[in-house]
Amino acid sequence: MAEKSTVLSDNRKQLYHWLVVELARLIYPDIAGTETISFPLAADDIIAKHFIDARNGVLIDLQDSASPLDFIVSMTGIFRQRSSAIIVHVEGLINQFKKFGLESVIVSLIEGMLQENKKSYKDSLVHYQKAYAMDEQCYPALFGSVRMLLELNNPEAALSMLDNTGFEFKNTLEEKRYRAMALFAIGRYKEADSLIVEVLKVNTFDSKFILMKARIQLENGNYREASTLLSAYIKINQPNAEYYYIQARLSAEFVRNIADAKTILRKAIAQYPDNFDLLMYFTELLAGGSIEEQNEAMRYALELLEKRSDNKRIIRIMLKLYLSRNDYANALVYADKLLALTTGFSDFQLIISAYRASGKIDAAERLTETWLASEPDSEIALLFRVYIMIDKKLDKQRILDEISRLLLQKNRSFLFRSNLYVLQAQFLINTEDKINALRLALVENNTNINALLALYDIYFAQKDYQRARFYLLQAYSLAPDSSEVAIRREKIGQVGFKVP
Repeated sequence: MAEKSTVLSDNRKQLYHWLVVELARLIYPDIAGTETISFPLAADDIIAKHFIDARNGVLIDLQDSASPLDFIVSMTGIFRQRSSAIIVHVEGLINQFKKFGLESVIVSLIEGMLQENKKSYKDSLVHYQKAYAMDEQCYPALFGSVRMLLELNNPEAALSMLDNTGFEFKNTLEEKRYRAMALFAIGRYKEADSLIVEVLKVNTFDSKFILMKARIQLENGNYREASTLLSAYIKINQPNAEYYYIQARLSAEFVRNIADAKTILRKAIAQYPDNFDLLMYFTELLAGGSIEEQNEAMRYALELLEKRSDNKRIIRIMLKLYLSRNDYANALVYADKLLALTTGFSDFQLIISAYRASGKIDAAERLTETWLASEPDSEIALLFRVYIMIDKKLDKQRILDEISRLLLQKNRSFLFRSNLYVLQAQFLINTEDKINALRLALVENNTNINALLALYDIYFAQKDYQRARFYLLQAYSLAPDSSEVAIRREKIGQVGFKVP
C-alpha cells in the first residue's frame, strides 16, 4: 500500500518497505524469505531508529505524542531478549498503546508471550488466539496457542488447530515438533513416533524428544531401548519429572524392583508435587503394597480424585483399595462408576469381583455372560462363571462337572488350570482327593496362594503342624501383608510353630 501512495515520498516508501521486511525477519523468520534492503537513514527517521535500538535491546522511552507504529516498533526487543528489564518496559509500552483503541497482531502476539512468561497460560492463550485470528500467517501465534493448549492439558484442541492451518509452515520442522507433542499427549504414540524420529534426525540432542521416544519404547515394552535412551538423556541433561517417571517404571517393570521405583517416585514428587503422572503411578504402586502403603495410597487417590473425578485410573485404584479393606459398600460405588466409564472388558474382572463381594450376584452374572458372549475363550470370565455357580449355591455335582469339562479343554494356561484345581478341591469329599487336587494346582502354578493356604488348613486341622507350617511359610513369602496369612500365622503360633 505504501508503494502505491501518492502522498508519501520515495524515501518514506523505502523506509516502510524496509521496516516491513525487517519486522517479518524478526517475527516470522521461517517464512520471511531472504530479502534484505538497505537505504540511508535520514536524521528524522525516528521510527527506524527506535526499531533498530529496540531490536538491539535498548529501552525506548516514548512521549505521549508518539504514533501507534512507534510504540509497536519500540516493543520488538522482546523477540530477541526476555530480560526482566525489557519485559517490564514492554508491559508499560503496551499499556500506553491501549489508549489508541487499536488492534495489532504484533501487540497481541507480544501480550501472549508476556503472559506465557508469567505461566498465565489461559491469558496467554487468549492473546495468541487473538493474534492468529487477525493473521493466519502469524505462525508464532499459532504455535503459541498450541503450546498453551498443551500446557492446559487440551492436546485434542492443539492438534485440531494444527490440522486446520493451511499455510506453508504446516510441514515445517517446528510444526512437526508441535504435532508430535500433541499426538504424544493424546496417547497416539505410533503417529507421534514417526514425527519424533524426524525431529531427532535434525537434532539428535533434543532432550524433550529423547524422553518422548524413551516413553514410547517403554509403552511398547521395549525396556532395553527405553533404558538406553534414558542413559543418553541424563548424560547431557538434568533429570525432570518425565525422566523420573520413566526411570521408576523401568525399575518396576524391567528390573522388577518395586521398592526402588517407590524411592525414585518419592524423590521426584518432592520436586514435582503436582505432576499427575508421578502421583498416579506412585499411588498405583502403593495400592499394591503393605497396609500402611495402601492407607497412603488412599490419601493420594482422594486428592487426585478431587482434581479429576472421572479419571478411570483413579477410580480403579479406589475400587481396589476398598476391596482390599473389605469395605464392599464403597467398593460397589466405585464399581458402578468404573462400569459407567468402561468401554471394553479390561475392567470387568475388578467390577465383577466387587459385585460378587457386595452380594450383587445377579449383576455379576449378567456382566460375566456379556463378557463371554463377546470373548467366549476368556479364561477369567470362565472362572467367574464357576465362582458365580458357587455363589448361587448350585448343585455340587453340576459345579464339579463344569470344572472337569474346563480341565479337559486343550491349550489352557497353567494359571487357569491351577485355579480350577483349587475350586475342584472345595467340592471333593475325601481328604486325600482334596490334597491331590491342591498339589496338582501347585504343579500348574507353585505360587498359587489359595492352594497353599488350603493345604495349610487341611494339615492344621489334622494337627500335622510341621506340614501346615511348610505351606504357610510359602504363602507368607508370597504375601507377607495378607490378612489371611496373618490370621493363620497367629493360630499356628499358638501351638508353638512360629512363622517369622
